[in-house]
Amino acid sequence: MTMTLSMASQTTSREIRTEINDKIVTLTMHIDDARLILGDLLDYEQVDSLLNTYEKQDSVNIEIINKQELVILTQTADIADYKIQIDNYKKLMNNKDSELGILLERIEVLEKEVRKQRRQKRLAIIAAIVGPIITVILIL
Repeated sequence: MTMTLSMASQTTSREIRTEINDKIVTLTMHIDDARLILGDLLDYEQVDSLLNTYEKQDSVNIEIINKQELVILTQTADIADYKIQIDNYKKLMNNKDSELGILLERIEVLEKEVRKQRRQKRLAIIAAIVGPIITVILIL
């Protein structure tokens, strides 16, 4: 679309020629009206170019948001996996503590048994030494 302006009268109107689809359309109007229309057209062209820019930026922002949502979802899944791992480690620690308690009890039982066997051994040694002496004393 091309526009040409030519002067029809110096004070009140101008002729505007516009080519639309290979046809020439001629309009005659007051200069203020022409300025108003051309100003509006310029504003609309600027708005349209800004709209295209904003649409491109919006599509880029939507892509960024989608990627961030994907990252958040994967991190949420990772957090759930970590929570499961933490629960498993807690169970493992509880099992270790219970087994440690069982082992400590077993050690206490074995220590008592060792003390008992040492006492019996001492008594046996004492009986082995004192028994023959008492027998010899009784016989004499």
